[in-house]
Parts: sequence; structure tokens; C-alpha cells
Amino acid sequence: VISKVVPDSEPTPPPPRTPVARPSPAARMRSPPAPPPPAPAPVAPPPRPPPVLPPPPPVAPIQPPPSQAKARGCSVVTETVSAYV
Repeated sequence: VISKVVPDSEPTPPPPRTPVARPSPAARMRSPPAPPPPAPAPVAPPPRPPPVLPPPPPVAPIQPPPSQAKARGCSVVTETVSAYV
């Protein structure tokens, strides 16, 4: 009877240990990804500011051409379709 009581008490500790093992891997996985983003973030902002300023003026003129480009794309599609036909 005593031997049966011992096994019962043993299984109880393992369950708590399993949950502890799960959080540890998760914590490890979370820590590595966190460091990489911060490092690249600071480096990226400096280069972006200079290029961002020039784009605004060209953006306005660039907008109209896209519509024309789209129209041209449609015509090209019809041409290709006719060729296939």
C-alpha cells in the first residue's frame, strides 16, 4: 500500500515541471527576436529622412502617369489577347 502512495505523489510534481519547461523555451524565443528589431530600427531611420524629403514633390507628378500607365497596360492586354486569338 505504501508503494502505491509513493507513485501517486511522484506524478504530482512532474505536471508542474512541464509547464515550467514550456515558458522557458517561449521566453528564450521571445528574447532573441526582440534585440534584432531595435538595432535595425535606429539604423534605418537616418537613411530614410534624406530620401523622404525629395519624394514628396515628385510624388505629385508621378501620380498622373500611373493612371496613364494603367490605361496603356489595358491596351497592351487587349493587343496580347488579339494576338492569342
